[in-house]
Amino acid sequence: MIELKGEAEITNIIDEFLNPFGCTSTMWLDFSYYYGSNLITWSLLVSDTTDNTFKQFVEKEFSYITADLFLWSLLHELGHHETCDYWSEEEQIKFDEQKDKLENSTDDYAKSCIKYYYIQDEYEATKWAADYMEEHIEEISELWDNLQEAIMSFYKVNNISE
Repeated sequence: MIELKGEAEITNIIDEFLNPFGCTSTMWLDFSYYYGSNLITWSLLVSDTTDNTFKQFVEKEFSYITADLFLWSLLHELGHHETCDYWSEEEQIKFDEQKDKLENSTDDYAKSCIKYYYIQDEYEATKWAADYMEEHIEEISELWDNLQEAIMSFYKVNNISE
């Protein structure tokens, strides 16, 4: 994959934050956590339905936290890293089966997204993110300030506009 100008700066900021947790990051098409490698992928792409439903979910469940969706997504993925030991292998298989069922569902996509966020491992990852943001307000504020500056620079050097 071709590295875009400014991508390394964003990755460096994220990796500096993730380092104490034993994780690294890379830009990709979506936010994800890869258990075997402790890799978190991040994205600047917007998926209207997914982003809107996740935003609705966090605003409803964790209304006491105000944060950009990028931060929510990043910390949610870190939450998977931090909570993965909560579940037995059998429980994780069950969660994965629930996710597969939703992915193959004929339900409205937005409804499936909301159901997905309430699957126990997904919910706990988001709850971990909320708790972390609440307990580390200054650190998260500084992280966001640095990320926002790097992201805006990324858009500028790559001639990306709204």
